[in-house]
Amino acid sequence: MQADGLQAAYSDAENPELCVGVHQLLSLASVPEEDVVAPFDVLMAGLPDQLEDFVDRFEKTYVRGRQSWGRRPSAHARYQPKTWN
Repeated sequence: MQADGLQAAYSDAENPELCVGVHQLLSLASVPEEDVVAPFDVLMAGLPDQLEDFVDRFEKTYVRGRQSWGRRPSAHARYQPKTWN
């Protein structure tokens, strides 16, 4: 959040949309491990545009990993759902 400059927006009581979006992502920890991807996709569709970079890193680090691109091979998520769920 801080790296993306979103700390002030996250703490803004007048506009809770960003804070709610982050809390929705964190709620994935209570979803069964084998079902994490589908709810993540649903959440992605409704999150504020401000969270795009944050969600991209969250997806690569915690949900899907890095997709292959050109000659670069795909990689598993650094912290796969079985480690945090």
